[in-house]
Amino acid sequence: MKHAIRKGTQFRSIVADENCLWEVTRVRGNDVYEAQVVNEPLEINGEMYDSDHAGMVNVFQGEDIRRTLAFDDFWQKLKQEGDEFYDSLAIGDIVHYHNGFGQFVRCEVVKDAEGAKLKPIALVGEWKVYDLPRRMATGEVRYPYHAQKIREGETFRPAASNLFENPKFSEGSSKGIDPRTLDPIDLELPDLTPVEETHYAKNRFLNAITETIGDDELTLDETIDRIRTMLDGESPWEGY
Repeated sequence: MKHAIRKGTQFRSIVADENCLWEVTRVRGNDVYEAQVVNEPLEINGEMYDSDHAGMVNVFQGEDIRRTLAFDDFWQKLKQEGDEFYDSLAIGDIVHYHNGFGQFVRCEVVKDAEGAKLKPIALVGEWKVYDLPRRMATGEVRYPYHAQKIREGETFRPAASNLFENPKFSEGSSKGIDPRTLDPIDLELPDLTPVEETHYAKNRFLNAITETIGDDELTLDETIDRIRTMLDGESPWEGY
């Protein structure tokens, strides 16, 4: 659709790092238009502040304005289609969010006052080792982003076009994988063996010594005394 530009037409254009709202205030002719930045007040801690660049005046080619308006139409249509897809989902439905490169997050549909959202419940597909839970040098388990979101059960609402079950899903980098057929990746780590427990305890003990050495509030003698106390006993790392 080709947009007609007239006085009062609004569009967005970047000034510095802000996507300002402009309004045409004058038609100059030859498809050239004068526009002014519209003030969009922002509330911060109960105080209202004028938006940056409010009142600024500039001149635009009609072609540039129409391109911006067409781009806005595209995104509005995409959002509307996404909202319609989410509205079609029922509580308890299972869908798969594509994170890219054949990596999918299996999700259960839940709903609140804002509508349908997704609760991540499993990872399926070609996730890398560094995307999965692993033990750090001291034995603590690190949960990368998506694994942690599954633990927390935090809901989200990604773009519907990234959901495999959406008829408008674009395979792109999904490698032709059908995530519905895949078993979930086990995100539980095995219990530590006694040997591993000792190994991690020793690492924690060494960290404690390092922290003691780096404690600027201790005198040299206090540092030595504390380390000597820590080293006392046949298995000083026990308890760390």
